Amino acid sequence: MIFLKFKSKKKLNLILIFIIVLLLTIFILRISLSYLQKKIQYLLDSRQVEQYIIIKINDKLSRIANSDLSENEKLFYKDIFKKIYIKFAPIVDDAINEINSHKN
Repeated sequence: MIFLKFKSKKKLNLILIFIIVLLLTIFILRISLSYLQKKIQYLLDSRQVEQYIIIKINDKLSRIANSDLSENEKLFYKDIFKKIYIKFAPIVDDAINEINSHKN
């Protein structure tokens, strides 16, 4: 009888320890992920990353401008430029109209 009580207490203790370790792990993971998220956001908002992205975009645009495009690339860029034109044509037209109305 005493052995059974000891065994059940031991099981209970193991279960409690497991639950505590699990909760601590979850707590530490949440804090760590929150910290990492803030650090990544800070890094992405930094001026150095912005300059890096600008340099990469300029480099890519330069390579595109100085190389021959394949038919797939031509279709891809044509599709993108059409979407941009459709979206911004009314804005450009309004700006041109404003410029012309100020000239008169």
